[in-house]
Amino acid sequence: LSPNPARGFVTISSGGTPLKEVKITTLTGRIIYKREFTTDNHVVNLEDFAKGMFLVHLVDNNHKYKIFKLLVK
Repeated sequence: LSPNPARGFVTISSGGTPLKEVKITTLTGRIIYKREFTTDNHVVNLEDFAKGMFLVHLVDNNHKYKIFKLLVK
């Protein structure tokens, strides 16, 4: 994720492995963003996000699951 902390947008890159799904949730688990795609880079517009901490859930085509923290300023 970059930049992190973020303001306006964040770029999600998987380092060459195509991502299957990106989901962003609040710390309480409420889904606020979810997209399926087949590339290894994705830009998320954060203009409508409240300031605070979020969790970014990534699933690649091999069904590997990773979670990252994202701070939106």
